[in-house]
Amino acid sequence: MRRPFILFTSLFVSTICHAQQGACGLTAMTETATPIYPGIARAAHIDGPVIMLATFKTNGEVEKGEVVSGPKMLQAAAMDYVRSWRANPYTGPRTCPIVITFSKSRPATQNNPPPVVRIDPQHVTLNSTYITQPQSYAIEDKP
Repeated sequence: MRRPFILFTSLFVSTICHAQQGACGLTAMTETATPIYPGIARAAHIDGPVIMLATFKTNGEVEKGEVVSGPKMLQAAAMDYVRSWRANPYTGPRTCPIVITFSKSRPATQNNPPPVVRIDPQHVTLNSTYITQPQSYAIEDKP
C-alpha cells in the first residue's frame, strides 16, 4: 500500500519543482503587432480564454502555434497576435502553453484599464473596450 502513496508524492513534488522553474524558459517577450478583438465576437458578446501551444525557435521567433481550446470566434485573432511575438533567445526550441484572455468587461478596480495586460510571458488579457478590428483593409489586385 505504500507504493501508490510514494508514487503520488513524488509526482506531486516533481510538479511543484517544475512549476517553480522558468515558464518554458520564457523570461521576456516583445510584440510586433497590435492585438485585435474581432468586432463580430465583441458584437456577439463572446469572451474568454484561448489556450494554445506555441513553439519558439532558438532565436525567439514563433515557429508554429496550435489552438488547444477557446471560443472559435477568438481563435484566429489570438493566433495572429501570438505569431507576432518574439521571446528571449534560448538554448533550444521549446513549446509553451500560452493563454490569451479576451475580456469584454472592465475590471471593477479600474476605470480605464490598459488594452493589453501582460500578467507574465505566457498570460495576456485583451480588453475589448480599447482593442477593435481595423476599419479598412488593403486589397491587392492580382493579374
